[in-house]
Amino acid sequence: MQAAACGFDQADLDMAAEELGASASGESRWLLSWHAPVKVGGTLGPRTEAGTALGSTLVARFAERIGAKGALYAWPHDEAKAVEAGPLGVAGVPRLFGPRLETSAGAQVENALLLLEVGSDGVRVVL
Repeated sequence: MQAAACGFDQADLDMAAEELGASASGESRWLLSWHAPVKVGGTLGPRTEAGTALGSTLVARFAERIGAKGALYAWPHDEAKAVEAGPLGVAGVPRLFGPRLETSAGAQVENALLLLEVGSDGVRVVL
């Protein structure tokens, strides 16, 4: 990444993917990212209440390139989809404390906790 840059571009992601290399046999990868991907595999990323994608296609392509099975992101806030228990697909990290987030429709989102369980079968969301 460029030392003076605020963010990333395709060259940064290409460099990171090269450093990671191909996943080894039996290796599972999940993407931990500030910005959400538009999707990972068949799982869609965050959407507005009207269904407009809020995630990044650049991040989604990177996740696909490195073989990520799912993603955990911090921004933007997912307005329409509640995180469900089960295998981690694409999930936003909720705000734990502080001022509550507000959706584009003006509703306030409750602060929450996201509990993950990591095991030999992968990463699971536990409610």
